[in-house]
Amino acid sequence: MNLGDLSIGAYDSLIRILAQSREGLKDDSKEQTGSDTHKLLMYQEGPTSTVSVRQDQDTISMAINGRTNASDSVFDMPTQVMLAQVPMLVAPKLGNGLVIGFATGVSVGAMLQSPIQSVTCVELEPATVNGSTFSIM
Repeated sequence: MNLGDLSIGAYDSLIRILAQSREGLKDDSKEQTGSDTHKLLMYQEGPTSTVSVRQDQDTISMAINGRTNASDSVFDMPTQVMLAQVPMLVAPKLGNGLVIGFATGVSVGAMLQSPIQSVTCVELEPATVNGSTFSIM
């Protein structure tokens, strides 16, 4: 069984190709082959989902059930930060915050950069917490 193949969702390969064409290849990566450019860092089947962390060239991403949910790409990181910052801008007061889904922890970290007093995070899948240690931020 090839866990690398199992970690890619139906549309994930297409998204990677489109992102690569938008970002462009670096000169030193043009000669790399598939095994050099795609590396499975973690694959864990948890009680509610399968979590994988992949490195594709210079991008590290976390997929849950084959769908990429977070990455350190310049196209993805602003969304993860914004998901935490927009509610902080419209909240009537900054007392307590609640984040459903830890995943990589980027949104929780962004929320903790504000003057909020406390943040509670609820994550149903322990494998995502294990995957977050691969330093996506």
